[in-house]
Amino acid sequence: MPRLDADPDELRRLIVDEQWSFAAVARRFGVSDRTVGKHARKLGIEPTRTSIRRPELNEGTWLRDQFAAGRSIQEVADELGADYGTITQARRRQGISPKRAPRRTPDMAEVSRRLEAGESMAAIGRALGHHSSVISRAVRRATS
Repeated sequence: MPRLDADPDELRRLIVDEQWSFAAVARRFGVSDRTVGKHARKLGIEPTRTSIRRPELNEGTWLRDQFAAGRSIQEVADELGADYGTITQARRRQGISPKRAPRRTPDMAEVSRRLEAGESMAAIGRALGHHSSVISRAVRRATS
């Protein structure tokens, strides 16, 4: 079974008590959601429906206010323990158009150092304030 460096109590707290998705837990620990699912099932934790309602995403202007304050989708997702796609879908449902911030490129020296240290793209992205896809795209561009 793939390695997950998480205390079983912490895993149970995140998934059961705080209702984090397997994908959100996976991002936090830099593993796949399948790995989280295997470890969770081993602890007797079954996945919950992915459509758990989050009042922040379905009511009022909370989400609109977050984006108006300049927060990124990933920052909002991390705060809620939600998946990037969940926040994107909620933004679209509420008709919030994406404001394109100036493109920030990750510090490639730092990315290289972290890759050599064995960190995952997801872990590097979290540490540097980028989505993992931004990190992998920058690495592809740098190596091509």
